[in-house]
Amino acid sequence: MARAQHQQRPPRYVPTGSLPAVAVLPFVNGTGDDGLNYLREAIPDHLIRDLQRSHEHLTVFSFDVVADAVRRLGLEPGAPLTPDDLASVSARTGAGWFLVGYVTRAGPKLRLDYELRQAGAPASAAPLRTDHIPGTEAELPVMEDRLVDGVRRAFGVPTSSGPAALMACSVQATRFYESARPSRGNTS
Repeated sequence: MARAQHQQRPPRYVPTGSLPAVAVLPFVNGTGDDGLNYLREAIPDHLIRDLQRSHEHLTVFSFDVVADAVRRLGLEPGAPLTPDDLASVSARTGAGWFLVGYVTRAGPKLRLDYELRQAGAPASAAPLRTDHIPGTEAELPVMEDRLVDGVRRAFGVPTSSGPAALMACSVQATRFYESARPSRGNTS
C-alpha cells in the first residue's frame, strides 16, 4: 500500500499563457537499415507540417531551423542527442519542448518511438508523453497521424484524427522526393 502512494504520476502540461514552442528533432534511424535513412528527415518534415496547422495553439519550428541548430553542435541530423545537446538546441531555437523520435524495428514491422520532453528538464525527468507506434513502411502516414494526435493531446490541442487528415503522399513518392532533394550540408 505504501509503495502505491509513492508512485510517480505522469507529468501534465500546465499552460503558461504563451504557446508551447516545439522543436521536432530529426529522427534517429535505429533499424540498422541505411535504406531507411531518408526517414530521419522525412518523418519530422511531415510531422512539422501537420503540427503547424495548429498554429493557434502551438509554435512549431521548421525543420531547417532545428537541423541547423543540430549541425552547429557539430552533429549530423539524426544523431542521438545528449541532454547538453538538447539544451544547446533549445538556446539556439527558443524551443521549450522537444519531440525526440526513433525509427526502430519490431520484428518485421517498423516502429516509431517518441518522447515529448521539456527543454531544460533533467534527463531523469519523465517525458510529457511517450509512445511506440508499430506499422509497415506503407503505413507511415497513419503512424505519423497517430504521433501528431498524441502530441496535440499532450498539449490539450484538438486532434484531427480520421481518414481526411491523412497525408496523400505515398511512401514511394516520399522516397523519390527525399532522394532527389539536395543534400543539406553544413552551411555555417
